[in-house]
Amino acid sequence: MTPRDQAIGPASSRDVVLVGDGEDMVRGVARVILERSGYEVLQARDGVEAIEVFEAVGDRVSIVLLDLTMPRMSGRRAFAELRARRPGLPIILSSGYVENDVVTELLAAGLADFLPKPYVPAELIGQVRAVLAEHAESEG
Repeated sequence: MTPRDQAIGPASSRDVVLVGDGEDMVRGVARVILERSGYEVLQARDGVEAIEVFEAVGDRVSIVLLDLTMPRMSGRRAFAELRARRPGLPIILSSGYVENDVVTELLAAGLADFLPKPYVPAELIGQVRAVLAEHAESEG
């Protein structure tokens, strides 16, 4: 474990993060960062696969990290599909391209947050933790 990983520290619970991203490298890096912080990670290569994974194990998913631009089904469409299946599901959208109109529209529709790419481990973990904490407060 690197000093940076130790600074991030482990998650306080065994939350499950569904990571949907069309780039193998980005998905893999997110998985490693999240697993080193104590999260269980499920992966999807595109929006269609994200929906399939969620339908198979959705009751276990605590939070979703979706890329805005993915093959077969965009993150925007996957966001809508996932929210239709579980309206309160916290979803963070990520992209290397800031599309302010899309982000503003999705935030109004219940998007938990937006994470610009490229992100560093502390940003990813900090945002996931903050969104999960906010979600827990609104549920409790």
